[in-house]
Amino acid sequence: MSGNTRSFFLLFFGEKASAFDDYFETQTQTQTQTQTQTRNFLSPYLSLQLPFTLVADFFMLHGKLTSFILFLMVKLMIIRLLMLGLCVLLASCSGDKLAPLTASAEILAFGDSLTYGKGATEGGDYPAVLAELTGLKVINAGVSGETTSQGLIRLSDLLDRETPELIILLEGGNDFLRNHDIAKTKTNLAQMIELAQAKSIPLVLIAVPKKSIFLSSAGLYSELAETYGVMLIEEALTDLLKSPSMKSDSIHLNNSGYRALAEAIYQRLGDAGAV
Repeated sequence: MSGNTRSFFLLFFGEKASAFDDYFETQTQTQTQTQTQTRNFLSPYLSLQLPFTLVADFFMLHGKLTSFILFLMVKLMIIRLLMLGLCVLLASCSGDKLAPLTASAEILAFGDSLTYGKGATEGGDYPAVLAELTGLKVINAGVSGETTSQGLIRLSDLLDRETPELIILLEGGNDFLRNHDIAKTKTNLAQMIELAQAKSIPLVLIAVPKKSIFLSSAGLYSELAETYGVMLIEEALTDLLKSPSMKSDSIHLNNSGYRALAEAIYQRLGDAGAV
């Protein structure tokens, strides 16, 4: 107890002041003991400060490593996507560019009745119109009613005799009308493309609509074009067959339709640099 406090208690309480003095002395000792016990109790835990720091550093380092790995994974994924897009772009571009045809070039228009020109008057078939537009010789090698199995044999024989600078392949419609196996049709068309490529002859593929209520081009043509890197004219014929004014019957074009088809082919050849 402080001196002033002790004098105050002696003045008012006389001899009894010593009892208060003893009380406050006991309280001070108790507080000191409590502080010492608390310090002794906490000291082992306070000594763990270094290990806790090391653990914190470990988790911080682990977090940074995880972030770095995630960053690398995302970057690699982006690179792969860009490479895939570039490959697709190159594949599509390769089919849309053709070498310029020479002034004496022959174009072989190969196919079924749509190439032959069923429904058109003489000279109204698309090969004849294409010859007029390009100023080049276009051989009409269309056979009405032909399937791809028959066409594969015929094309092989033709290429043994003819050396065209370009082949236009329009076939498959009769396979669809007769419900032939789609896989077989695709295989036949693939082998026709391979025959042309084996002789280094560029080929243009014209898609034919599949048999359905709502006409749309059969998917096998785009698949073949992508696989072999050939030019595909996908919607021109399908769009014309949707228009009654362009047709002579339900599955064949008329003079206007064949001219429109020839113009679409000529446009694509021009865009590709062939003519």
